[in-house]
Amino acid sequence: MVGLLLSDGYKSYSARSKNGYLSLTQSLSNPYYVYFVYNILSQYCTRYPVFRERHRYGRSRFNLEIHTRSILCITELYILYK
Repeated sequence: MVGLLLSDGYKSYSARSKNGYLSLTQSLSNPYYVYFVYNILSQYCTRYPVFRERHRYGRSRFNLEIHTRSILCITELYILYK
Protein backbone atom coordinates (compact mmCIF):
# COMPACT_ATOMS: atom_id res chain seq x y z
CA MET A 1 0.00 0.00 0.00
CA VAL A 2 2.84 2.39 0.78
CA GLY A 3 4.48 1.61 -2.55
CA LEU A 4 1.21 2.35 -4.33
CA LEU A 5 0.97 5.71 -2.56
CA LEU A 6 4.54 6.55 -3.51
CA SER A 7 3.90 5.74 -7.17
CA ASP A 8 0.54 6.13 -8.94
CA GLY A 9 -2.01 5.62 -6.18
CA TYR A 10 -3.78 8.27 -4.18
CA LYS A 11 -5.58 8.38 -0.87
CA SER A 12 -8.92 9.90 -0.04
CA TYR A 13 -11.11 10.27 2.99
CA SER A 14 -14.74 9.23 3.28
CA ALA A 15 -16.66 11.65 5.49
CA ARG A 16 -19.53 9.19 5.79
CA SER A 17 -17.50 6.31 7.23
CA LYS A 18 -14.78 8.57 8.68
CA ASN A 19 -12.05 6.35 7.20
CA GLY A 20 -9.56 6.59 4.36
CA TYR A 21 -9.41 4.57 1.17
CA LEU A 22 -6.90 4.01 -1.64
CA SER A 23 -7.48 4.48 -5.35
CA LEU A 24 -5.56 3.85 -8.53
CA THR A 25 -6.38 5.22 -11.97
CA GLN A 26 -4.48 4.16 -15.09
CA SER A 27 -5.06 4.55 -18.81
CA LEU A 28 -6.08 1.56 -20.87
CA SER A 29 -2.48 1.24 -22.06
CA ASN A 30 -1.63 -0.30 -18.62
CA PRO A 31 -4.32 -2.91 -17.98
CA TYR A 32 -1.86 -5.55 -16.76
CA TYR A 33 -0.55 -3.22 -14.05
CA VAL A 34 -4.07 -2.40 -12.89
CA TYR A 35 -5.00 -6.07 -12.60
CA PHE A 36 -1.66 -6.87 -10.93
CA VAL A 37 -2.38 -4.27 -8.22
CA TYR A 38 -5.99 -5.44 -7.99
CA ASN A 39 -4.86 -9.03 -7.34
CA ILE A 40 -2.74 -7.78 -4.43
CA LEU A 41 -5.45 -5.51 -2.97
CA SER A 42 -8.52 -7.57 -3.86
CA GLN A 43 -9.27 -8.43 -0.22
CA TYR A 44 -9.68 -4.69 0.45
CA CYS A 45 -11.78 -3.95 -2.67
CA THR A 46 -15.53 -4.30 -2.99
CA ARG A 47 -15.58 -4.71 -6.78
CA TYR A 48 -13.46 -5.37 -9.83
CA PRO A 49 -11.58 -2.57 -11.63
CA VAL A 50 -14.00 -0.10 -13.20
CA PHE A 51 -13.83 1.22 -16.76
CA ARG A 52 -14.33 5.01 -16.92
CA GLU A 53 -14.49 7.59 -19.68
CA ARG A 54 -13.14 11.02 -18.76
CA HIS A 55 -13.43 14.20 -20.78
CA ARG A 56 -10.52 16.60 -20.59
CA TYR A 57 -9.55 19.40 -22.94
CA GLY A 58 -12.30 18.33 -25.33
CA ARG A 59 -10.97 14.79 -25.66
CA SER A 60 -12.23 11.50 -24.30
CA ARG A 61 -9.83 9.41 -22.26
CA PHE A 62 -10.49 5.87 -21.10
CA ASN A 63 -9.23 4.61 -17.74
CA LEU A 64 -9.36 1.67 -15.37
CA GLU A 65 -9.89 2.49 -11.70
CA ILE A 66 -9.54 0.55 -8.46
CA HIS A 67 -10.99 1.73 -5.15
CA THR A 68 -10.57 -0.02 -1.80
CA ARG A 69 -13.06 -0.02 1.02
CA SER A 70 -12.84 2.67 3.68
CA ILE A 71 -11.07 0.95 6.56
CA LEU A 72 -9.08 1.92 9.62
CA CYS A 73 -5.67 0.61 8.48
CA ILE A 74 -5.85 2.85 5.41
CA THR A 75 -6.90 5.77 7.61
CA GLU A 76 -3.60 5.36 9.46
CA LEU A 77 -1.76 5.64 6.12
CA TYR A 78 -3.89 8.66 5.25
CA ILE A 79 -2.84 10.42 8.45
CA LEU A 80 0.80 9.35 8.09
CA TYR A 81 1.13 10.69 4.51
CA LYS A 82 -0.98 13.83 4.92
